[in-house]
Amino acid sequence: MDQMDKKECRRQIRQRLAALPEQALMGRGELFAERLTALPEYRQARTIFCYLSTGREPDTTPLIRRSLAEGKVVCAPVCLGKGVMNARRLLSLEGLEEGPYGIPAPPKGQPWVEPEQIDFAVIPCMACDEKGGRLGHGAGFYDRFLSRSRFFRAALCHEELLLPQAPIDELDQPMDCVVTQERTLRSLCGKEAGGL
Repeated sequence: MDQMDKKECRRQIRQRLAALPEQALMGRGELFAERLTALPEYRQARTIFCYLSTGREPDTTPLIRRSLAEGKVVCAPVCLGKGVMNARRLLSLEGLEEGPYGIPAPPKGQPWVEPEQIDFAVIPCMACDEKGGRLGHGAGFYDRFLSRSRFFRAALCHEELLLPQAPIDELDQPMDCVVTQERTLRSLCGKEAGGL
């Protein structure tokens, strides 16, 4: 699909997200964490990459707390410049710094984590489809980062924002599974794990 299709889709998704009642979003972070930690890929992973949620994005706080408590190495994204992002070690949810675009980031003193060290990644989206197609915000940070290594990718998406088909192009990186508050979709693997 062309860029106008993506822009229009993003506009519609923003409207749908804004229309979700606040009460409907409460407690979803725990549901996302339950589904993610049930995945065998998560259980086997030593190093987890996870975005730090803001606003109405699927809440990753419960997952990060659980991963840290389990002794996993956790890292989070840091935007460095136009379309460039790296991962930095996250030891706690306390003392986060404000990065570019108002996105929280691990403190500057923490070490970088290379993409090839990551086993399992939790990726944000504006919307996804059931086949693992992901619509991002349009800056390309995640697609460039994901293209640098091949770790397991799980996108978090509100069930209400699933699309029949996401407008994607050849630069868009596919997801291995899409996790909503209601189900886990592994369509790229040739099966749908609706009961997880």
